[in-house]
Amino acid sequence: MELSLGDLLVRAGVVTREACDQAVSAQRRDGGNLVAALARAVDEDRLMAFLVERFDLQERRLNASDVDEAALGLLPLPLLRKRRILPFALAGSVLEVAVSDPTDLAAVDEVRFMTGHDVRTVLARPSTIERLLADCPGAPAHNAVAGDGKPVESGTDAALAGRGPYLPPADGRAHAVDTPGHGRRPVGSAPAVGSPPAHSATARGRPAVARETGADTTVVALVDLLMKDAAARGASDVHIEPYEDSVRVRFRIDGVLQEVMTPGHEMKHALTSRIKVMSGLDIAEHRLPQDGRLKLEGAGGEVDVRVSVLPTRFGEKVVLRLLHRSDLVTSLDGLGLEARDRELFTQAMNKPAGMILLTGPTGSGKSTTLYGMLSELNRPGVNISTAEDPVEYHLAGINQVQTHADIGLTFAACLRAFLRQDPDILMVGEIRDAETARIAVNAALTGHLVLTTLHTNDAPSSVHRLMDMGVEPYLIASAVSMVAAQRLLRRVCDVCRVRTPLPGGMSTAPRARAEEVRDVEDCHGAGCPECHHTGYRGRAAVYEVMTLTDELQRMVLRGASAAELKAAAVEKGMRTLRQAAVDKVRQGVTTVGEALRMTDADAVGGGSR
Repeated sequence: MELSLGDLLVRAGVVTREACDQAVSAQRRDGGNLVAALARAVDEDRLMAFLVERFDLQERRLNASDVDEAALGLLPLPLLRKRRILPFALAGSVLEVAVSDPTDLAAVDEVRFMTGHDVRTVLARPSTIERLLADCPGAPAHNAVAGDGKPVESGTDAALAGRGPYLPPADGRAHAVDTPGHGRRPVGSAPAVGSPPAHSATARGRPAVARETGADTTVVALVDLLMKDAAARGASDVHIEPYEDSVRVRFRIDGVLQEVMTPGHEMKHALTSRIKVMSGLDIAEHRLPQDGRLKLEGAGGEVDVRVSVLPTRFGEKVVLRLLHRSDLVTSLDGLGLEARDRELFTQAMNKPAGMILLTGPTGSGKSTTLYGMLSELNRPGVNISTAEDPVEYHLAGINQVQTHADIGLTFAACLRAFLRQDPDILMVGEIRDAETARIAVNAALTGHLVLTTLHTNDAPSSVHRLMDMGVEPYLIASAVSMVAAQRLLRRVCDVCRVRTPLPGGMSTAPRARAEEVRDVEDCHGAGCPECHHTGYRGRAAVYEVMTLTDELQRMVLRGASAAELKAAAVEKGMRTLRQAAVDKVRQGVTTVGEALRMTDADAVGGGSR
């Protein structure tokens, strides 16, 4: 379990728990960061000494003469005061920014978004930053520097500073804008990820000035920057969430949401309208959910983006799901399966008939495993059909069907149709109801290989999940050949990995049994630019693979519980999710805290929830 900055300060004796809780409440109420809130209640010298030692930083003592007006003018003053940050120097493409809280990564990301510059941070006292910002009340809210060195206000800057809300064109048509070096292109076309947006930094490190100013260019630039950064950082989702006084933008990276910027509330309609135009949605409809798609070109290839718009109290929330073509797994070897698990998968896939079940919560990588299996099974001599919701990746040589429940094209309807199409292999995206479960089991019993998923915590629980759907135990015992539960664990960054011997690390993992972490050497990421100072970069899959042997089939027939099935499978050599995760810790792939966080319901010898 990772400790927050407040917990670290309390543990080190820098602040009391009461003072920390009051500072957290003040931060949530007034904004800013925790360090700035704590500085008003504790000794600032002691606070800074802890940050310097803990994060291996040097404190920078700044004076008014150290602040470059060109750097200061790159960002709106209200934002600087809200975030308690101070841009003070600009050298080429690098913007130096003084921060008081080194853990406030969202502030750094927001600076990077809004300026287009690489950002280098230094540590400064909250009182110093506040004093220097207070000394420049007349500073321009947001200026960009033109090629001649004179401040020039841009459309993006004005809107982000709150000087003019965006109003979409009344006719709803796409307008053309100029992007430096790329000529004119329609606003409604998908932006090319990696191409310079209207307000990106030039080669000399100074923000380019768009040839066409105004709110439409503002939105194009901001969305382009969001898409570019999300693709570059490997984000799987982008959340744009409107609230009463602000908009929050978050990326889901390695399964965890991270806040990257908070533009003013004036931008919420602008962002939504721009994305609706790009994905072909109705910009005049604000009362109903909408779904769309668009494509982007990134440095790693084409990126498919699924767009979901949902009306909320303060506006429409937009979620973008980024599907990187380069991430498509073309064989099981790309999944990182251990040798024994790989052999069990191969044995089940080589059977002419039967059901292979993948289980786990949403976001555990089940679809990726399914695509890896399908790619390996895809041969000219077999007929493969899939029913998916949605079709995430297109596979050549496979008949993929997008379900549409609103018109009756459900998983069950697709399965019935597939069985009239002379199939060899069927894939059902998810068994959600009794009818789909019954048809899928019957297909597995009549000479077809069926791949599908369920939502259960572990492999043995899937048997009882099918029983709950009305499938008879004797049918399950005959049809199901293998069940694999899986999770995705965040990988420790290879660049900044540090080893930490246990039992010291066990204090951060109170739920671990002693035998589970015996002889385990923990590791963690210290934080570096490669992992955006999170300590993690990428994810690794862990599997719990249960084959229905003759003994397990007999146990299913007599109605054994999930705990009994699990104990019998472990006795026969099955590795539980917890055991697989701890093995990843031993290999230095992930941390003890991450392994326990993702497999907490699957402790050795424990039952399933």
